[in-house]
Amino acid sequence: MDDFCEKLLNALQPKEPLSEDALARLEEHYHLLVEWNAQINLVSRKSLDRAIVTHYCDSIHLSQRVLPYIQDLSVVELGSGAGFPGIIFSILNPQVPVGLYEKNGKKRTFLEEVIDSLGLDHVSLGGVFPEGRQKAFVLNRAVMPREKLLDFFGRVLLGGSRFNTALGGMGSVTPPPKQFKTLGIHRYELSQEEGFRRMEILEVVSRGTKKR
Repeated sequence: MDDFCEKLLNALQPKEPLSEDALARLEEHYHLLVEWNAQINLVSRKSLDRAIVTHYCDSIHLSQRVLPYIQDLSVVELGSGAGFPGIIFSILNPQVPVGLYEKNGKKRTFLEEVIDSLGLDHVSLGGVFPEGRQKAFVLNRAVMPREKLLDFFGRVLLGGSRFNTALGGMGSVTPPPKQFKTLGIHRYELSQEEGFRRMEILEVVSRGTKKR
């Protein structure tokens, strides 16, 4: 077994089922990340050294937990950067079309190579999120503080849209504003003393619909 794959499988706590095809694509993404990170700042050098746990394991856990909530919604990610979690989600779920949006031209070029090299035909790539309200499931991985995220999604997403937010490891959860309802809260632990992560799944309440 390749070194990356062995380290990844050993680091996943709890274990998540990964196919050989998914492992091969995850490893290829990692090699591209290392190569490109020497030229452009995709992730910090410190986080690259611990990327298997802090980026790959975290994105895998997140991807597996949001899947049951997607249903018939389109899946998008804003500010895709190095592909955490959008590319990781697309590797694990080849049956789900995914739209990535990244404003930075250099990062978008990296993502183009990833999509092409990994054969991710179900992934599209754009620069700016389309104008007007959209209906989708939006993948997130702590791109901005929860309050700012809720304010932004309250303005750009239609009722029935869903998204996840990061809640940190411990502490109480502040109820979301009335235009959102909580569908679930999930907690998981990362190995190598990276601690616990918590995420919530929220839905935008359609206007005229009472929040339950």
